[in-house]
Amino acid sequence: MPSPEALAHFAGRLGLPVDDLRHGRPANAAAELAAEQAAARRDLSAGRLDAAERALTGMRAGRSAV
Repeated sequence: MPSPEALAHFAGRLGLPVDDLRHGRPANAAAELAAEQAAARRDLSAGRLDAAERALTGMRAGRSAV
């Protein structure tokens, strides 16, 4: 397990948040989740309830609901 200082150094060099390295999240996980949430909101606003529910269920399960 790397020290907090080492994690901060590597994260800085990679341009990633420290928590992404600490917890093993992919570098683009936050952006992908935000995009999925936005798509689910658009579906919900347009009355596409089934599509919104599938998207939200997929996010909750930790995978994309495509």
